[in-house]
Amino acid sequence: MVASWILVETLGGGPPRVITIGRHVRPMRPLESELRGAHREAIIDAIAGAYESKKPYRATARSRGVQVISEPFLSPLDIVNAVQVWAGPESSEPPERLPTGAWVWDVDRGTCLASPDVHAVYRMPPEKALTEISRVQSMFGVTTAARHQEVALARVMAGQVGTQVHEVWKIWRYDDVLRDFHFAARLSVDNDGKRWLHGVTQDITEGPSAIADPLTFADSLMEAEMASQAGAHAALVDLRTLTAIRWLSAPMPSVQCEMTGHPERDPAIHPEDVATAKALAEAVRTAPAEGCIRVRSSDGGWIRINIVASLVILDETVTPTAALVKVRADSS
Repeated sequence: MVASWILVETLGGGPPRVITIGRHVRPMRPLESELRGAHREAIIDAIAGAYESKKPYRATARSRGVQVISEPFLSPLDIVNAVQVWAGPESSEPPERLPTGAWVWDVDRGTCLASPDVHAVYRMPPEKALTEISRVQSMFGVTTAARHQEVALARVMAGQVGTQVHEVWKIWRYDDVLRDFHFAARLSVDNDGKRWLHGVTQDITEGPSAIADPLTFADSLMEAEMASQAGAHAALVDLRTLTAIRWLSAPMPSVQCEMTGHPERDPAIHPEDVATAKALAEAVRTAPAEGCIRVRSSDGGWIRINIVASLVILDETVTPTAALVKVRADSS
């Protein structure tokens, strides 16, 4: 019998691996290493059944009176990123299902494709629950104290095939409740050479909310600096795609940073300023850079902003591709 749901990743690169049992994170070991008992083969078959059919799967184990249930989590690319499975008496109802959803980052475009399950995990309001969202939206609510996020972001932005993410981050949901979210993801390349980070997110919080981590010294310095600069906002920007990854301060309210489903209102740099933005992205690799560009405003027009950019070393083992960009509305 299995007292809790088991979540296994099916992200490629090898056999399915257990990532959580109930609310407990496991070290991504193959099923054969994590499962014991008379029903192991039935559980493995049920996972394969859900993966191959892309539909919920139910079977009866060889031992009479035992049911095995498995359910797949599909990304918007119609790929099964994970399967959850439970085995128990036929007379029993399965235990609580933890909020879980599959997603995929388009590494080259700098956007995220989220399933309806992901929208539910984040409690996204209907007007924001689009299939394609910006990376800023996909990183919404991640606390600055979230463990190893700089390493994960650096390796994903570098686009190295086989890169894996297996972390628990504290995240504020859209309803302002702090939760513990577990992520498992793997980066792969398709037949057309496009790079995708396929992943699954699960809310493993114990109780009504997570406990906030204390600020690190670096976090405290950032908050103090931003508080002293009226009108300034800070974001982490991918120098390769020229797209924001996440706001490190409160978002600049007049700048459009979320996808809308309407290309003429989505986040963008003014076409006439793209060359300037590229030049700044190149210059910041050797020294801090300053400039002025126009970006999409929240009313669908354009707003001129002054920027000061500094190179950020996210991971010493990966070529830096990000910058800390401080922005202000241009008053000239």
